[in-house]
Amino acid sequence: METKIDEYQDYQNYEIFQLPEFLELNYSECEKHLDQQITCFLSQTQVNIFEDKTDLPKKRGRKKIRPMNPTKTEIMDKFWLRGFREFMKLNYKDLIDHITDKEFWEFFLGRAGNPGKRRKYLSYSKHYKGFLSSNKSFCQVFIAWMMLYGSIKIPRKNFKGNWDLYFDYLCTDLVQPCKDMVSANDVKDSLRVLSSVFHKYINFVNARNTIIDNLTKE
Repeated sequence: METKIDEYQDYQNYEIFQLPEFLELNYSECEKHLDQQITCFLSQTQVNIFEDKTDLPKKRGRKKIRPMNPTKTEIMDKFWLRGFREFMKLNYKDLIDHITDKEFWEFFLGRAGNPGKRRKYLSYSKHYKGFLSSNKSFCQVFIAWMMLYGSIKIPRKNFKGNWDLYFDYLCTDLVQPCKDMVSANDVKDSLRVLSSVFHKYINFVNARNTIIDNLTKE
């Protein structure tokens, strides 16, 4: 039991992740360095490092999409897209005047935009994810969120997955389709906007961690 608690607390310790340099400095001072980094990132095709190096014996039946990752696709989709949705809902009032396509965001963050029964999208399907990745405003904000906050997305208490596999899925399956919709300047603008709520979000994360820690101790 103690081992599981220790592992969970390791996931919660967001300080072990390296945050982008510009969060600690004046944004304009780091802007010239970001240009090259973002352009390089957008031009790269993210490869699933866990799957391409596997040398597994052939088996009968349908070939698994991710043989080294036993977690279902929809579970990982929910983990990341719900986390992003939670972040946007928490900070929407601070961000609304600085992002485009407000009609899309009102739908995405509203009840109708949350997949489920009697909704436009019944599940986190390819159709739903295709709808998201075809919207430029979503793409540039989602990529910026991944760069800034993806590595400090705090798993829930019952998180049973492998963090490396989850984050690899975020980069390859969710972020990669968004890259064709945006330019380096688009992402840079969104990074500037999302960084404005960094301290507020970290305070929220700290408060939630305190509550979870107290529940775990009990």
